Amino acid sequence: MAQVIVEAARSARRESARLRSEGAELKLTMRARSRTARERTAKTEATAATLCARRAVPFASPWSGLQWLFEDEALERILLPVD
Repeated sequence: MAQVIVEAARSARRESARLRSEGAELKLTMRARSRTARERTAKTEATAATLCARRAVPFASPWSGLQWLFEDEALERILLPVD
């Protein structure tokens, strides 16, 4: 009976070591993914800020000398320059 208990304890220690190792790997993976997500978020925010800044700058109408601003997304899709 003692041999069975010793084997169960060894098995439990091996399983515990395996779980700790797996947990450490998962932590590293999640840290890397978190860093990547933060970098992508920062890049997206920078791109959005650039687009907002571009929208604030008036541009000449392709049909006249009037200055336009992109204020309505629907107008962006409707007003296209004609070549």
